Amino acid sequence: MKRFVKFIWGASGTIKGRWFLGLVGIYDRQGFRGNGLAISVRGLLLWLGVLGVVAYVAAATMLFTMWERNPHSFLTFQDALLYPVRRPLIAQKHGQAFIAQGLDLFRAQKFHDAANLLRLGLARFPHDLTARLKLAQYYELINQREIALRTLTEGLTDELPGRAYLQTLFDSAERAENHDLVIGLGNRYLATLRGNDQGGTRHWLLRRTVTAQLAAGRPADALARAESEPAGDTTREYRVLALLALDRPDDAIALLADWRTQPAADRTTVARLEVRAFRQAARFDAMEQALTELRTRTPADPAAHVYGIVQQAIAGRDAAASHRFDDFLFRFGGSASNLLLLAEPLAEIAHLPLLEKCIAAAKERGYPMARFSVLRVQTLVQRGDWRAAAPVLAQLPPETGREAVAGKIWHT
Repeated sequence: MKRFVKFIWGASGTIKGRWFLGLVGIYDRQGFRGNGLAISVRGLLLWLGVLGVVAYVAAATMLFTMWERNPHSFLTFQDALLYPVRRPLIAQKHGQAFIAQGLDLFRAQKFHDAANLLRLGLARFPHDLTARLKLAQYYELINQREIALRTLTEGLTDELPGRAYLQTLFDSAERAENHDLVIGLGNRYLATLRGNDQGGTRHWLLRRTVTAQLAAGRPADALARAESEPAGDTTREYRVLALLALDRPDDAIALLADWRTQPAADRTTVARLEVRAFRQAARFDAMEQALTELRTRTPADPAAHVYGIVQQAIAGRDAAASHRFDDFLFRFGGSASNLLLLAEPLAEIAHLPLLEKCIAAAKERGYPMARFSVLRVQTLVQRGDWRAAAPVLAQLPPETGREAVAGKIWHT
């Protein structure tokens, strides 16, 4: 008996009959009762393919609709259609969406939620430097400086990341006293900028590198770096600072004398450095002349007058320092910020008599005393007068961060 159902590869070209959609055909079974049913395997495969494509497009449409619910999404319908071959790119775009949402939350000061989203975003899209900057700022806020540094350094490549990014990284490294990191990155990117200053970035990077070398106690490296750069006011200043750190004031004075002869020399900077060099060489008459020149060139700048007072105090010329203090008070004592400008370096060099005069002047003028009291405590501890420091510390108001000040002092 002839089969009622036949599976064939072709369709109407193979069996004559009535065909539907190129898939099913009804034909006359010659010599047998009733009609036969033919099914085209080729048609079945074609229709399965069409239905598969339709189902795939429908699934991609649903996926894209889900993505579109997120206002921060960077994904397109094309990404949904090509999902199997675009998984890495889609993961990166998911990361960008997390980052965009995190940055919005950061601007809204929802720092904890923002940090979680930024971490998720950077895990998928690690090259977003803005996200790294914001996440590092969050870690700084919660006093996690090592994690902040790691977050910033992991985003570095051989290409210069930009001055703002490096400045944040360097500031964080210096707060953690990680000068070697600053030096290493400075040397690395200075090499890429040789002959291309990029709007002053190279001079800025050179200054940060040399400053870090001096802070790390590596003045010989600082001198070598400065001498390897083209001659100019900037490199001459760094050479002088390095020579002074190497306790070579006579060489520094000779360099300054040569610098003065240059047509476009910055004589204000020369005079400021001469003050220090002559003080270190114990040539106090020359130091006084340089101080007079500095004040003449910057008569309205309180920082120049502060510099003179501090240098006289370091030199042990207390009478001269006290005289300059009185002149400073007459000229600039009408501002609490000016008195703090003087009090901070006095506390740094632990010159208690002048600091006490500065505090008394601030109190007499009715200025807020919290910051001055903190500086007094630090100076007393630096001088080893723990007994005098304790009651002053106890009287600090809580808003000054009294516990943090105490912890910093007792662990100094």
